[in-house]
Amino acid sequence: MDGANAADTDTADTDTDSDALGAPSVRAAVEALLLLADEPMSIMTLAEATRTPVEAVEATVRELSEEYA
Repeated sequence: MDGANAADTDTADTDTDSDALGAPSVRAAVEALLLLADEPMSIMTLAEATRTPVEAVEATVRELSEEYA
């Protein structure tokens, strides 16, 4: 496979991930879930909702916490 086709595949995967999340990134999805939630959400719940590894969600929540502090 040539380089152009590999890039097309990577873009398609990103578009599919974005569509699955309903947001342009995991960070945006986690932020939206937290802002819309009526009560606190656990890291595990956020990870399940975004289909993202717990470690990645935890890092994202830390970044958001620092930004909002």
